[in-house]
Amino acid sequence: MYKLLVVDDEPLVQVGIKSMLEWRELNIEICGTATNGSAALSLIEELRPDIVITDIKMPIMSGLELTRICREKYGNAYPKFIILTSYEDFQMAK
Repeated sequence: MYKLLVVDDEPLVQVGIKSMLEWRELNIEICGTATNGSAALSLIEELRPDIVITDIKMPIMSGLELTRICREKYGNAYPKFIILTSYEDFQMAK
């Protein structure tokens, strides 16, 4: 079973992500949630998720900074990131 970490500073978004799919039927376990990139980094080190769904812009540490740190630390193989944003400016994601 794959492990998924959900990272977003909006509790309703976390709830929405957790309830939008039948994760277990997809062989995915939601192993944890975090409200910022710094907390997520600690959970990544502890829980070793395979997938991280993260918001781009959050307090303390952004999802982009979290992704960069994990790439430097673990390379491209671990974990895989899915980055969410409600911003219309795609330049931020690039």
